[in-house]
Amino acid sequence: MIKNSDDANKYYSLVESHVSDYLTKYSQKFDIEPLKIAQHLLRNKNLLLEFISKRGLSEVSGINRVVQDVLEDIVAYHKDSVMTFESFSFSEKSNSISSFKECLFLGISEPTIDHEKLLADLFDCSLSHIDCVNSQKRIFRVDSVELESCVVYTDSELKIIYENMLEYLVNVFLDKDLSVEGIFLGNLSDIVSTDTVKRKLQVVFSLEDCREKICELLSGKELSTENGLVIEL
Repeated sequence: MIKNSDDANKYYSLVESHVSDYLTKYSQKFDIEPLKIAQHLLRNKNLLLEFISKRGLSEVSGINRVVQDVLEDIVAYHKDSVMTFESFSFSEKSNSISSFKECLFLGISEPTIDHEKLLADLFDCSLSHIDCVNSQKRIFRVDSVELESCVVYTDSELKIIYENMLEYLVNVFLDKDLSVEGIFLGNLSDIVSTDTVKRKLQVVFSLEDCREKICELLSGKELSTENGLVIEL
């Protein structure tokens, strides 16, 4: 059973090693991209359980979530070419944000005691009941209310993510060609200023919309809180 952050880190490292060996073995054996193997493993529940069983991890409570987290990290890394287990980096092809998912990582550091205090205030419990299960993915567990998995962002981090999303939306909008009656007028970035588009977006895409988008990206449910954002996974 994963009881604390030390246990979590141990099992995440162990699972990462097992998954890496598995992907390497079958990608070489069948000449299949590791991404496709990881996606197949995520989609096939029985295969996922077999993977866990063969490595003697079936009795570890919460191990399914750990394996899924590791596989999802690998899929995100291969699909976006921007995320790794350790950090966030820009795509070599561009200096701009290339997906909504990247907005959750850019400029956001690992959790601190402030995140634990936010949870302690929300659930009226002591810090001893709160464990950071995965610092890289900002996942916490709150024992006192049997909350197994949640993600926490402070107000300041929400503002950073909001600015990231605005930048992404501006870039997507401006990266369009404009033509009238078959006459090419040029790229929108040559016609409309970044500031103009951003001001318009701030009207139709609010900080509250940003909160909803984060929940959607993480496939979670927002928990009521006065400060920051807590998402139950």
